Amino acid sequence: MKNRISGWKKIGLVSFVLLCFVPRVTLAEGEQQVSLALDQSVFSLAGDPGSEKSLEINVGNLADKKQLVSLEINDLTFEENNRLSFVVSDNNLFGMKSWISAEEQRWIFEPKETKKITLKVNVPKDATVGSHYAGIFFRALPEIQGGNFQNVLVGAQVGVYVLFNVDGAVVGGGKINSFRAPVVAKEKADLRVEFENIGNIHYIPHGEINVKNLLSQKTEKIELEKHFVFPGKKYTFENNWQNGSVFGVYSAKAYFVDGNKVGHFSRRWIFGKYSFVWLFFLAGIFFGFWKAKQYGLWQRKK
Repeated sequence: MKNRISGWKKIGLVSFVLLCFVPRVTLAEGEQQVSLALDQSVFSLAGDPGSEKSLEINVGNLADKKQLVSLEINDLTFEENNRLSFVVSDNNLFGMKSWISAEEQRWIFEPKETKKITLKVNVPKDATVGSHYAGIFFRALPEIQGGNFQNVLVGAQVGVYVLFNVDGAVVGGGKINSFRAPVVAKEKADLRVEFENIGNIHYIPHGEINVKNLLSQKTEKIELEKHFVFPGKKYTFENNWQNGSVFGVYSAKAYFVDGNKVGHFSRRWIFGKYSFVWLFFLAGIFFGFWKAKQYGLWQRKK
């Protein structure tokens, strides 16, 4: 775990209205400026029903003034492509906010101070097998002083995702719904693979696209970015492929491995924008040979 603020991910810097999860930038006076940083963005855990886990988060005050920081835990809902739909009070199917607790809920941070916050995750014995998730949010306000007590105070919020797979009869199935690639490609081609999680756990599928040049017989392996895919949701993995040759003909194979370690693939043909020139030329040659052969056979029959 990182201990220096300089290496942290600054998830939400400077000014958006308190109690609003979606970042909404609001200009604040310098004396009210607030700023927080965390050393984690995602916790991904797994365990049996009835188990307990600990989380440690380093929270840093990047401001030159004191800040009042409060803790809030909420359930989340995700849409396709991991888009966070909204923070909800309760998500009965996938939520876990009631599992997470901390000894303290509020802290006063001195200027540039860092605190290690420890939270406990207690999984109920009757917890539903599979994926659960919640958000841990730290909200900050500037210190209330005589000069600003009548002003509208602007705060900042940073958060961490907590993802938990409860062990049991877990299923990590998945499938490729579509593989989109241009039939005729220019210098660059957008390759898109839509993968769906049909299991009951969240996982990061292994995804790659192998593009084979049928002329040179060389194969280029494209590693796709790593992303969680949640149960019942789809994620579109994209790559902007640099076409090797405008005269080339390529066989593209999308290959994914799901949470059950089962492979899935889909194929597409990609033609360079000038590949049809030599394809028509070869077709003309074959046609000429075919006609010549036909003519020769006709002469022998006579």
